[in-house]
Amino acid sequence: RLAGNGRLDHCSSAYADARGDTVSASLRALGLDYLKETSGDAQALSPSVERWGRHLEFAVHHLLEAERKLCVAVFERRPEAAPLCFAEIAARAGILDFLNFGRALAGVKKDPIKLLRLLDVFDCLNKLRLDFNRLFGGKACVEIQSRTRELVKTVVDGAVEIFEELLVQVELQRNLLPPVDGGVPRIVSFVAKYCNQLLDQLYRSVLTQVITIHRSWRKEVFNDKMLVDAVLSIVKTLEINFDSWSKAYGDSTQSSLLMMNIHWHFFKHLKGTK
Repeated sequence: RLAGNGRLDHCSSAYADARGDTVSASLRALGLDYLKETSGDAQALSPSVERWGRHLEFAVHHLLEAERKLCVAVFERRPEAAPLCFAEIAARAGILDFLNFGRALAGVKKDPIKLLRLLDVFDCLNKLRLDFNRLFGGKACVEIQSRTRELVKTVVDGAVEIFEELLVQVELQRNLLPPVDGGVPRIVSFVAKYCNQLLDQLYRSVLTQVITIHRSWRKEVFNDKMLVDAVLSIVKTLEINFDSWSKAYGDSTQSSLLMMNIHWHFFKHLKGTK
């Protein structure tokens, strides 16, 4: 009757208002203030990235999936109205706020921790890729599609850029003075732990996939062995720094003490690791 009297648009608009507000209220109950955080430090944003992944998965699997099915059922006799209505509900629910948070993270200053957080974002989006394609695949959701593609490209480009600069950053540390007490420089502890993280099960496959995608855009190949070789190059470059640091002392005793401390640290923290 509504369609026959030219009132279907009013009906779908009212429906989108009501359901959009309901979904938005459900998401707000999770506490999404962090989506508007403006910190320029990836370390400070780390807890928020973990929540972001859980909340986005919840929104897609448990809220928007149900709303899409409900739209199809309500507008069963007018199927053309369902996609438009669902797109409006998704927008009102704040799906774009989740994508904006990912863009904000990609814009913070570059550091090794940012690489890990970008990999977290990519991993979440990749796991939800089929769901995104199914829920937001029509013309009505073209903005969500576009913003998602932009985010994926930004994350991939940013992650690869940081990874490729790691070797250079380690080389630059060669010119710094070693600790006056012959202790282990902080960069040694950090790189040993960081390289283990990159080759750990949690990040290894994701990083390989990210670099593979980036290389494919340039018609180049990449594989897991190349990732291992790249990480080992970082460790070997760090080892070259040891000799330079030991020569910075005027006392041979301090030089020997530094080398013993560093090599013992390497033996202790790298033996038996990936």
